Amino acid sequence: MNDLLESALEGLDAARRELREHPMVTLAASGFVVGALVVAAGGRATAARADRPLTSWLGLQDVRSAAIGSAAGSIMLAGVLTLAVLWVAALWLVTRRAIPLTRVWWVAAVWAAPFALGPPLMDTSVYSYVAYGRLLRAGRDPYQVGPASLGDSPIVAAIDPAQRGTPSSAGPLGTALQHLAVSIGNGGLLATVVVWRVIGVLVAVWIARTVADLAALSPGETTPAGAVTACALNPLLLLYVVSSPHLDAVLVALVLAGLLAAAQRRWWRALVLATLGAGIGAAGLVAVVIIAAAHWFGRRRARLWPVIARDSVIVAVVLAVPMVAQSDVWGELRNLRGRFSSDRTPYSIVGAVEKGLSAVVRVASYDDLAAGSGVTAGLAAACIIGYLLCTVRRRPLGLSVGYALLWLGLLAPALHPWYLLWGLLTLLPFATGQARIALVGLSIGACVLTPQGFTGLPQDVVTGVALGALGLASAAALWFSRSPATQLASADT
Repeated sequence: MNDLLESALEGLDAARRELREHPMVTLAASGFVVGALVVAAGGRATAARADRPLTSWLGLQDVRSAAIGSAAGSIMLAGVLTLAVLWVAALWLVTRRAIPLTRVWWVAAVWAAPFALGPPLMDTSVYSYVAYGRLLRAGRDPYQVGPASLGDSPIVAAIDPAQRGTPSSAGPLGTALQHLAVSIGNGGLLATVVVWRVIGVLVAVWIARTVADLAALSPGETTPAGAVTACALNPLLLLYVVSSPHLDAVLVALVLAGLLAAAQRRWWRALVLATLGAGIGAAGLVAVVIIAAAHWFGRRRARLWPVIARDSVIVAVVLAVPMVAQSDVWGELRNLRGRFSSDRTPYSIVGAVEKGLSAVVRVASYDDLAAGSGVTAGLAAACIIGYLLCTVRRRPLGLSVGYALLWLGLLAPALHPWYLLWGLLTLLPFATGQARIALVGLSIGACVLTPQGFTGLPQDVVTGVALGALGLASAAALWFSRSPATQLASADT
């Protein structure tokens, strides 16, 4: 018995030494195992939501039982939270040790592998993109009709029933990308989904490469290894860019590329890239305005107006070309307004304002409360963006753009996780101290906003419990980071 105990202790000591000497290898292996668990459980949880999955996807989407879907959803949620803990450990490690950038890239590739090979998780947006592309291929306007107009096509059955009648709200370039994906897939449904998966992986690599280049241009704030860790290992990116590709990720990649061009003082290129991002989604217009303001501020009056005129022409031309190329010029803005007026999600700031107004003005109707909360959130967003514009020279340009996009997503009437991609992937690589703690907590919270395998009240309860626990953990981390002992330890390190 003593020999057995001694052998166990020796094994623990050996494992501890291995972990200390090769921490990135341990993180890579742990992340791969947890990611595979998330994909396996998530495939079953999402299969229970759709009427008929598009394909069994390596046998992971054959389950239809709601009971099995709930059990798989619980396992998936636990896996996502475990992956988040591993991500936090990786962030802590790269700030304490000189980890080579190539090693971080290898860990990112290992973590992303299960998500790149498994079925799309979290939502059915990628199937909607395929449907919109098929509508365009058939000569129909996706701004006027939803996927349900395709009839009994298998792609319609794979889409969440609540989204089958929703027209597209993508920008003109996003719509062109949807059409292009169908053309590359030769009209095949599964082939087009695979094309979108490839797009998601390439965009994730593009984002990580761009933040590494940005970090290299700003020594002292963060390292390229830290910037890549903050983005490429982020569970939010793995779930909503690699696994379930969203057009919002293309928007973020173009905005980050514009910020990199601005950091290199190539302002015309920065405006072109940011405006292309606005062609993917209307939120990109905020980045265009802030980048243009940063270019204009500080110039002499005699040279200011020619610069303003040149930049305005660049933005107008880049915006006009794709808008003229499509028949329904204002379809994106019209559908965005309609979606925001009808789409409400729990745990949003707008929802909290609406509940507060209902407690004060008890006789107000639902439409009046929705309009009042929407106007309040819109004014708050306008004030925040206006302040960031007026003070754009007081902080790095990336922080101004990132905070504007983050608050734009937080104050949207519908709080969807992919809206938070806009600001979080722009801010996280460069945030430090308490700001990074808050952004990390927000990223993890976004991953649990819509837990799979649960519907209705159970989903809201699970989300509320998870958000409450994350809020307490983030508050404790913020408090601990302010303690004198922690500050002294950081200084010694």
